[in-house]
Amino acid sequence: MLRDSFAKSRVGQVDRSIIALDLMASYVNSLEKWSNNAKKTVKQQEVEKMLQDIGEMWFRLVQGLGKVSLDQREEVRNHALLCLQYISLKNN
Repeated sequence: MLRDSFAKSRVGQVDRSIIALDLMASYVNSLEKWSNNAKKTVKQQEVEKMLQDIGEMWFRLVQGLGKVSLDQREEVRNHALLCLQYISLKNN
């Protein structure tokens, strides 16, 4: 994931990495909208496939944020953890 690699880049400035993390976390809103739209407009067989794809995208998002939560820069690491917390609470 491009944003994931940008966010954990050691050469980037901290504030640029934090902006990238915010973009990654906001992606969960799009996934939620796609999921709701799929349930309303698509046939049942297609819904299952779309929801599976959306679940996979959500997993990759969480995985990317998890990798960045191991960053050496404390501000970036802490912000990644906040983003993970946000998307966990958003989906409950």
